[in-house]
Amino acid sequence: MKIGDIDIDVKPGFDVAFLKWTRASIYDDDKQVIQPHPVGYHPQTIPKDPSTELSAIPYEQAEELGYAKVDFLSLNVYDKVRDREELARFVANEPDWTLLLDPQVQPKLFQLHKHGEVLNTLKPKSVQQVADVLALVRPGKSKLMGLYQKSPELVQDLLWESSGSGFQFKKSHAICYAMVIQVQLHLFMLGRI
Repeated sequence: MKIGDIDIDVKPGFDVAFLKWTRASIYDDDKQVIQPHPVGYHPQTIPKDPSTELSAIPYEQAEELGYAKVDFLSLNVYDKVRDREELARFVANEPDWTLLLDPQVQPKLFQLHKHGEVLNTLKPKSVQQVADVLALVRPGKSKLMGLYQKSPELVQDLLWESSGSGFQFKKSHAICYAMVIQVQLHLFMLGRI
């Protein structure tokens, strides 16, 4: 039974050592060695390679065998926010959504840095619309792009259904990611990015 990974956004420099979890591994076919996964850890007991202390089972096979993996993703956008009050203001107020169309801004956007063409086509103007774009760039959903352009309300429920491959991008995740982008846009407006 395949188990997908869990992504947790953390502050840069967050040290997971206190968890005493096993670092996930990647098998490098070219070098024929096990290497550490850049951000992944297994929260349960899993066989370890005695020389590296990494998981002896590369993460892709481990997931197929039912082992969970938690990815600790460093989200440095929050380093630019001064305090909780400022963050609350950013979330409560609409940014300049046209910045999403700026070719200087696009490569720096969380989760959308490679999707400037989609942003230019759909021109999102709200957190919900950015969440929709985040879903549309996921596996199995790009085929809905044309229909979304004509009638977004007809497609929105389809964006959050399983793609048939077992992958499902949850609406709650998309909204949270879109709010990170909202914060980024405020920081661009203030010249902090």
